Amino acid sequence: MEPVIAIVGRPNVGKSTLFNRIVGRRQAIVNDTAGVTRDRHYANADWRGQKLILIDTGGIAVGDVKSIQSFIKKQTMAAITEADVIVCVFDGREGPTTLDEHIIELVRKANKPVIYAINKSDQMQKSTTDTYLAPFYELGIPSKANIFPVSSEHGRGVDDILDAVLANIPKEEKITEDAGLSAVTRIAVIGRPNAGKSTLINRLAGTERVIAHEMAGTTRDCIDVHISYGDRKYVFVDTAGLKKKG
Repeated sequence: MEPVIAIVGRPNVGKSTLFNRIVGRRQAIVNDTAGVTRDRHYANADWRGQKLILIDTGGIAVGDVKSIQSFIKKQTMAAITEADVIVCVFDGREGPTTLDEHIIELVRKANKPVIYAINKSDQMQKSTTDTYLAPFYELGIPSKANIFPVSSEHGRGVDDILDAVLANIPKEEKITEDAGLSAVTRIAVIGRPNAGKSTLINRLAGTERVIAHEMAGTTRDCIDVHISYGDRKYVFVDTAGLKKKG
């Protein structure tokens, strides 16, 4: 089936903006507030005739085992396990952080091809590329790694990222959780916050596909979950909780 590309990184580095740019439409919610994306968000894409499956993930952050950050990290690790190629995104304006170093260790342990995207590099000049990227090499990124300055918002450098992805796709491709399922029926699961919509979908899917947490408002994006039952195929859409206007 189509190769799977997971986009990972810490909160608010522009993962969803890059995801939307590659997909070609505003499919994932983008906001200046960190932590908007939480669940794994899938979409189909195409580059130079090669079909791809993209996974947008929530930002990896520090939190105790019961915190929402722990659930987001679990979803991200599931995406890394499923991926054929990983795109690790950093904030070029803010520079490298200790959390970035932790994320590099996580993706390195996956033993898969990794493309490093230094996002928000709008003001960088080609003549200063080496100086600009030097602090990120200090995080432990190999000197010969695929590392590119990009601007997801304006599309600059995104083609370099996608070319690197194509060059690193394994020859043997695999069937993934959401790949290869042609939906016959789409079913939207709606309700007020904290009513158990995500828990219901996880039960139907037989896996922790979306985050179910006691905190109201956990789900924010509309998340498609492919489920087969007998010889029928469905797409259940997990939605954010509906509330009355104030």
